Amino acid sequence: MKKVLSPRAVQKASPLLPFPPPVLRLVNGKRSYPLNEEIWFNILNRLSIETLSILRSTNHTVRGHVARHLRLSWNESLSSYFMDPVRFRDVLRSSRSIISGSFVLHFVLRATRFADWCPGDMDIYCPVSSAASVVDYLIYKEHYVAFKPEGREGANAESPLHEYDGAIACVVQLRRWDGRRVDVICATRNGPLLPLTHFWGTIVTNFISADTLSIPYPRLTLRGRCCLNPERLDDSAVRDCLDKYIQRGFALDSFVASGAHHTTITPMPLYCPHTYRHFADPGCLVFDFGSKDTGDQIHTQLADFPVHLPLWKWGGDACSALCHPTSEVRDLVLMGVFA
Repeated sequence: MKKVLSPRAVQKASPLLPFPPPVLRLVNGKRSYPLNEEIWFNILNRLSIETLSILRSTNHTVRGHVARHLRLSWNESLSSYFMDPVRFRDVLRSSRSIISGSFVLHFVLRATRFADWCPGDMDIYCPVSSAASVVDYLIYKEHYVAFKPEGREGANAESPLHEYDGAIACVVQLRRWDGRRVDVICATRNGPLLPLTHFWGTIVTNFISADTLSIPYPRLTLRGRCCLNPERLDDSAVRDCLDKYIQRGFALDSFVASGAHHTTITPMPLYCPHTYRHFADPGCLVFDFGSKDTGDQIHTQLADFPVHLPLWKWGGDACSALCHPTSEVRDLVLMGVFA
């Protein structure tokens, strides 16, 4: 009969093994030792979002560990801005708000060479019906105060809302005693996603709700690449922003020059700038990390406002992949908007 070594004996015999004994027993031994949460967290914390997406498809148990890890990691990221990140996620959930912009991009690019920078602020996007409640929470519970940026007078003191084609009603800028800044962006619809469809590039269209991470262009974003919105290329503010992201190591280009990225996606070229998209279509990489820390069941925030999912397409010149233009009705039928 073959002798079975204990985990302590395995570690003593092979002190330079890369994993602790419980992992070895799980992989090679006939008897398995369950991995504790600390080991799972340390392993998953070193993996990129792309790797986690592959890993979660192995089995239900691993999928649950990945979801829990993302939930804990998201709480940890929020803790730099909020004293009680779990309660703040409750506010996001009840108000149907989301976080987008550079703060989410930095979280998405974890464990990659493209995350060697720090976001300067946080952008919270709220439906028009609940923006006031989010601002009240930040002021009275998290001790933020409203402020006007220095050096901006008259008409220039307001945010350039015209760049978003009526998608934003107002922006409230808040600052905390330690210098942390939060912008609360009030959308003009009863859903927070419409302003994202007018962003300057694909790399900043990601968002995180209370329990959901969505990456609309994962094949570009997770490789540090970005296609630019042709409708925003003439904005001076956008040009300044592009310089900042180039300095951070991102490759920015037009859809025409990056046509190869959308030719392999079926059943239609979802990365083509002339294809209508929405935030729940097959081209989005979505993680649902349910909120057991609040007693809720695992769910996706997208299901809370399906009627408010906006459609968008970037437009501009024809793409280099020579995609044949299709009618708008055909695009909507392919996406399942119309039966």
